[in-house]
Amino acid sequence: MARLKSHDWRVQQQDFFKNHLVKEVEFVQDQRVFDFFSKQDIILGIGHVDYFKKKLNIINNKKKCNHCLVVINEKTLDLDLIKILESIKNFKKICISINKFKLYTESHRSNIIEDYDEAILDLIKKIFVKKKIKHFFVKNLKGFNFNFASPTTQFFIK
Repeated sequence: MARLKSHDWRVQQQDFFKNHLVKEVEFVQDQRVFDFFSKQDIILGIGHVDYFKKKLNIINNKKKCNHCLVVINEKTLDLDLIKILESIKNFKKICISINKFKLYTESHRSNIIEDYDEAILDLIKKIFVKKKIKHFFVKNLKGFNFNFASPTTQFFIK
């Protein structure tokens, strides 16, 4: 069986909710991203941003952007995520969506908060110290009811 891309998962899940009355379905998590950025914003896209390119002005030239969308939906080491976030921490508006079940840390690190969402929020707060951070996640998800279409931990930073 062919491996599906994250975009393919989103489309597959959207199809579950479509009917003859509704042409397009947006998940709440995706709609938050669309609402956060305006169509005029020039946005640096990092990670799995293909789906958002249809509706937002996403480019891959860091020098031309003050806004950034980061979508982590594949196996990623926390140290790699930290490098990415450090490189964009001075952007004006930042949206970070993380599939918390794909984020890994080195096993010898013992100062990590046990709750995935709280651990990621703690990391974000340490990097974006002087920014306003709004975050969304499903409490007590624990791997059940995982939504493959959109990461379940989101941060909107200004």
